[in-house]
This record gives sequence, C-alpha cells and structure tokens, in this order.
Amino acid sequence: MYRSKDRGGNCSTIFDGAMIHDVSDRLEIEHHLRTALSNNELRVFYQPEVSIPTNRITGFEALLRWNSPALGDIPVQQVIEIAEATGLIVPIGKWVLKQACQFIQRVHELGYEDLTVSVNVSMVQLTRSEFAQTVSKILQETGLNPKYLRLEITESVFMESYEFIRSELEDLYDIGVHMALDDFGKGYSSLAYLKFLPIHTLKIDKSFIDDIVQENKERLLTDQIISIGEKLGLHVVAEGVERDEQLEYLVHHQCDRHQGFIF
Repeated sequence: MYRSKDRGGNCSTIFDGAMIHDVSDRLEIEHHLRTALSNNELRVFYQPEVSIPTNRITGFEALLRWNSPALGDIPVQQVIEIAEATGLIVPIGKWVLKQACQFIQRVHELGYEDLTVSVNVSMVQLTRSEFAQTVSKILQETGLNPKYLRLEITESVFMESYEFIRSELEDLYDIGVHMALDDFGKGYSSLAYLKFLPIHTLKIDKSFIDDIVQENKERLLTDQIISIGEKLGLHVVAEGVERDEQLEYLVHHQCDRHQGFIF
C-alpha cells in the first residue's frame, strides 16, 4: 500500500522480497528517531548564504543532521520523510527553529547584527501545530527580531496547499517574519501566484544550477527566474553552487545571492 502511495496512488504494486527490507529499515529508523531528540542526538549545521555583489555572508540556512549511535549517519531526506509521516516533525521542527533563533541571536551579539537565519518548514508543521503561535513564542523567548528569521517553504507546498495554509502564512507575515519560496522552478511553478504570495525570497532549485554553464532550458529558465525576481523586488538565491564556473555565470547575470559547497 505504501509503495503504491509513493508512486502517486491509483495503482497496484506487486510484492517482492526487497520490500520487507525497506519496511524493516524504515521501522528501525522510526524507532530510534522517536528518542533522538530527548537523547540529544540531533544537530543543526548552518550553511552560509553569500551576497554575489559583495561576496559577504548575508545569513545562514539551518540544516538538520542526525548521527544515530545505533544506525550511523541517516540521510536527512529520509529523516524528514519519516518524521513527517509519524508527526515527529512537529517537536523536531520546533526544536530546530529554537536552535536557529538562539544561534543567530548569538551572532548578533558578536556584532554581526544584519545577518539572518533560514529554517525549512513542512506542510505538517503548518497544518497541525498552530505554527504561527509557536514561531511567535520562540521569537519572544529568544529575543530575536522577526525580520531576521526566514521560513522556507517548498514551491510544491505553496502551489498545492496554499488555501489550507494561507491564514498561517498571513499571520507569520503580519508579525514580520520573512518567507522564502524554496526549490523554485522544480516543477510546480505558477508565475501568476508570485504576485499574491506573502514572500520575500525565491530560491532557485539546485537542479537548475548543476548544468547552468551549458546551453539548455534550465539555463534559460534560471535567467528568467533571476529577471522575474528582480522585477518583483524579491531576493533571488541560487542553491547548490559548487563550482567556480557556476558562480561566474551567476555573477554575470546579476543573481543576488548564492549558497552551496563552494563556500
């Protein structure tokens, strides 16, 4: 049943032995994930976001990592999928958010007062946990000005579920939290939505950046995204920048910011 759901539903899946191993692995990860937070096994790393015109850090994205004593390093996407399916994403997401706010507040106290922190938010958090209230409370507890927090929501969630999460997003926007449209261009893009969404930033999906120096449709779309973002007054961030030639292309085409292993 779950394999059929993963394939998009409305289909049949024939059993084979490998599925037992998949299910067994998933159940073992879920079992250990339930105690990972209380056992202090989770960590948050911070990837810099860099201004292309000035080559200075403008902020950080908070990235969850789990090195399980029993299982070793677990791929983050697998952690997120299981956490969302079990509802564990709500307490874990709240913990990550508080860690990130405390981190950037310490950075401000060191004298870097204009830097921001970004935190990824899932559909489950937005629909199950009175999320705007949770964010507001954490901001009060940490003393962080809301304008230095940016919440990243994937384009697919925006496009498919906007009406369900609209009130939460508007509440967040009203208290001054910045919003980013993550993985932009990955397959759900609706340009008509952009002028209505309460967002400040577009993040170009890494798949567009991988072959940006080649003549292809991804490069053409990337150029258009940068241009659209500029015309709408949005910051545009290129994700997954790993090579000099990628960064040189983005510099030439006046993209605002980049992040990735190159920095």
